[in-house]
Amino acid sequence: MKQFARTLALTSLALAVSAAFAGPRQTDRTESETGRFSPSELRASVSSTKSLHVAGDRVKVTVEFSNSSLAPAHVPVWLLDSSDPDRSFLRVTRDGEELAYMGALVKRKAAHLQETAEIQPGQSISVTYDIDRAYDLSEGGSYQINFVGSDKHVIDGHSFDSQPAGLAVEADPARAIMIEQSEFQHKLGTSSYAASCTTSQRSAIDTALSSAAAYASNAVNYLAQTPSSARTRYVTWFGTVTTSRWNTVASNFANIKNTFDTQNMSFDCGCTEAGTFAYVYPTQPYKVYLCGAFWSAANTGTDSRAGTLVHETSHFNVVAGTNDYAYGQTAAKKLATTNPKRAIQNADSHEYFAENTPFQN
Repeated sequence: MKQFARTLALTSLALAVSAAFAGPRQTDRTESETGRFSPSELRASVSSTKSLHVAGDRVKVTVEFSNSSLAPAHVPVWLLDSSDPDRSFLRVTRDGEELAYMGALVKRKAAHLQETAEIQPGQSISVTYDIDRAYDLSEGGSYQINFVGSDKHVIDGHSFDSQPAGLAVEADPARAIMIEQSEFQHKLGTSSYAASCTTSQRSAIDTALSSAAAYASNAVNYLAQTPSSARTRYVTWFGTVTTSRWNTVASNFANIKNTFDTQNMSFDCGCTEAGTFAYVYPTQPYKVYLCGAFWSAANTGTDSRAGTLVHETSHFNVVAGTNDYAYGQTAAKKLATTNPKRAIQNADSHEYFAENTPFQN
């Protein structure tokens, strides 16, 4: 009888969720504001094949990317790869409260057209993503998931969001957030490496760490000065100067420097993606996964190995908790101009400020 009541309650919850979020096909925010789509605009809609996920189920959602504009649209190939570890483009809420993202934050090369997938006018592409690897769903209940677009998700058009899709998840205290783990030998006060790191790679990491520490120290000294709009280096990467935002950046770099100076960092060299520098899980300090683009980069300078370590270290919640709102110098400069509040939370902005190439005062 208890089992029957439990099943009935869960089924009712699933039906309620489905009804609450049923409605017309999602439209992107630009369409709702202007009544039409501009060229190269996409819309995204989220759905789930299951309205109820019982204990032990993998929780997955499907995102459909549709081009209703008059011109082909281009999205990064990685966005359409369900095996890519990034899920930061999905927002998950429960009872109106946004869940903390615990998945991978990835530094990538700025995408060029040859590294994108083309979606023709009238074409739709669907991708299914697991979300229980990136969000803690163990409490169960009614969840809402939507896609949150940004400039890194569309190459030649506008960013795009979706309306939320609802689904129910059965409470399951044993539901683990399944994040890839690697074996490390930890040695207090030193770097540690996975077996995937060769001797030459370990040497390159040590050199990059030394340079990253120097970058962080230089940034701390710069930010110890009085905030001023005449400081072009700050303005370029973080935008209009306010004391509050300046102090936030100063605190971030103090924490980054402290990490390089005092913490044991762990490295995994198993990722081979040529367009990816590195990634981390923000709740798992201080472990960094290094990828193909890291090894082809110079030790210092723009998009360098040392700068990448500054970028990735800033992602850890216990350090600065940055996100990836813009990739590449052009996008980071634009972000500083249009949204300084986000610029001081953007990992590439911290990296380019630290690298300071070309030099600015």
